Amino acid sequence: MSRLVSLTRALEQAGFVVLDTLETDAGLELAVGSAGQPFWDAVTASPEWAAVPDHPVDAFTRRAITDVLAAEGAAGTDAAARVTFVFDADAPNFVVLWTQRFPRIAQSDLGLMIHPKYGLWMAARAHILLHGYREISADTDSAKGLKQQPHFDPCASCSGKPCLCACPVGAFLAPKTFEYQACAAHLLSNPACFSAGCDARAACPYGQSWQLPPDQAHYHQSRFRSGFPTHS
Repeated sequence: MSRLVSLTRALEQAGFVVLDTLETDAGLELAVGSAGQPFWDAVTASPEWAAVPDHPVDAFTRRAITDVLAAEGAAGTDAAARVTFVFDADAPNFVVLWTQRFPRIAQSDLGLMIHPKYGLWMAARAHILLHGYREISADTDSAKGLKQQPHFDPCASCSGKPCLCACPVGAFLAPKTFEYQACAAHLLSNPACFSAGCDARAACPYGQSWQLPPDQAHYHQSRFRSGFPTHS
């Protein structure tokens, strides 16, 4: 089995998804994210959910990915892995980094990253660099997947722009501009977006089957809202 396939399967079993891969002079880079029910099930069943109530998602992500890399390294996959988590204090802006480096990840008109499979319903979790790693055979499926692909850019050819006009308070009136205060104020007074998630994201035709489970949508919307005063 390809080492990349083995690592990808291990990450998926832990609840993550490999959004894209890139082979460089330094080695193999992986964009590791989360999407849909599997990740949320893994987080809520983890010891971090109760033990680290302030940041259970980040705590689970660090522990789970570190465990996967350690296990795969011990099995010979790669012992020289460097991982940068999206929540690290010195982490780069993943929207800038990934949309510039990975051909299957683009920046949407909402400013969020968009993927051909998961649409707007995925999140960045970690950037992994496997130093000096190369696929052994150029004929393997995983090696074929590493070949340069046309850069995914669906918003450039989207004439209707349904995402920009779907928000009930017009938080996205122009491409890549988010009026977060309008969004937060709406959430303070109207809970409609809590269980269904963001209407603007849901208006995009990509990744419809990967929309957040209601309890996960409620969790993230509540975390966002908690950063603002409770009075209007």
